[in-house]
Amino acid sequence: MTEKLNLKEISMLMNNVESSNIAQIGYDTTTFSLFVSLKGTNVIYQYLAVPKHVYVELVQAKSKGKYHATNIKNKFKFEKILVE
Repeated sequence: MTEKLNLKEISMLMNNVESSNIAQIGYDTTTFSLFVSLKGTNVIYQYLAVPKHVYVELVQAKSKGKYHATNIKNKFKFEKILVE
């Protein structure tokens, strides 16, 4: 079972990135969760059981939106976290 982090803990993991689609990215090494916040939304997507190398490749990608669409979206189970 995946350990749940609260919104404050998730916020501490998030970092702003240069991207036209993605606002912030974060990764939790204890739960292997990748967190992605898209621009213009109030949702954080928590992707489950993501290997760390996928996070590293996303951070290093020239086009983070393209990498996300190709290698993460629809490839990993996820949960939506509503941010108010």
